[in-house]
Amino acid sequence: THRMNHQIYDSLLQRDMSGNIIPSLALSWAAWADNPNGWRFNLRQGVSYHDGAAFDSEDVVFSLNRAMADGSEMKELLSSIKDIRAVDAHTVDIETNGANPLLVNNLTNMFMMDKDWSTANDVLTPHDVAKGETNFATMNFVHDLNIITPYCNCSDRHSGFFSDVLTDALDVIMRSEVLNI
Repeated sequence: THRMNHQIYDSLLQRDMSGNIIPSLALSWAAWADNPNGWRFNLRQGVSYHDGAAFDSEDVVFSLNRAMADGSEMKELLSSIKDIRAVDAHTVDIETNGANPLLVNNLTNMFMMDKDWSTANDVLTPHDVAKGETNFATMNFVHDLNIITPYCNCSDRHSGFFSDVLTDALDVIMRSEVLNI
């Protein structure tokens, strides 16, 4: 599931082929100088979801809080988080209950969702399909995905991509019959 999600969604940080943590939706990050329990993330600007909605710090706060919610299979990766704050449209502070050097590693698997889309499609919290919790988004996710098309200006999908390889990969994924489940 994560392998597929990494092809569709983006995270704040990623790993390169050597395993090093590299920027993705967060261009830079650092522990607070005066408090080892805090981190500041500076977000990439000009990122849009496929429908043209802008990605910003409120989406990060929402996505991480959603990942920490009851029923989320990701909440253990974020269990040290005490607070997440949007400082401004492109800056997020994360405070932990204690120093957590693994936080940046764990954020490589936290996928960002559009808060407004999630509200409109009733996916503010994770749904447990095994328990019979369903809605339009969980039953028809293929037909109404709200993904980040990495670093692009959605009026011209290809103009802002940092990699032709990613552009081609997204085109294949979005057209693939595999997603027509």
